[in-house]
Amino acid sequence: MSDQKQTGDRLRYRMYFWLMDLSLIALLISVGEELFRLATGIKYYGLTGTAELVIGLTLMNLRVFVPLLLVVAKFMRDDYAESLWKRTATVLAYAGAIGPVLFYFYALTGSLFPEGTMLRSIWYAVYSAFYDGGSGTDILDITWMIFLALFVCTFQFLRWRDTR
Repeated sequence: MSDQKQTGDRLRYRMYFWLMDLSLIALLISVGEELFRLATGIKYYGLTGTAELVIGLTLMNLRVFVPLLLVVAKFMRDDYAESLWKRTATVLAYAGAIGPVLFYFYALTGSLFPEGTMLRSIWYAVYSAFYDGGSGTDILDITWMIFLALFVCTFQFLRWRDTR
């Protein structure tokens, strides 16, 4: 009986890392898609119809809901994952304190990029999401997604650094 429990626990602990890996892959694909859209004007890598819908929903779930589960699901973490989670939370606390100051300086850099360039359009896309006509829910959604993305990236970076 205890062997089955240990096997179930090990699977659950491994699944935490597998889901974290999938979340990072989905995040990288989404960032790549956004950069591709800004550079070419083509959305979703040119996918349309059902493929666009299925891939979009899959990426959204892996980028938003799976990281949310990973943040709150203590039962899926072993001692190592729990220590990584705590270290990640510490890094995110620093990011929460320093982030607004960095964003203020980011907002000031807009005048450095000439009008009509790709760098200016990328800068404006980020800037406008927070300042130009965004509703409170837009800002909350963006901040929430940035928090989850930072959680996944920081967790994976700390995990990678531990293996070195």
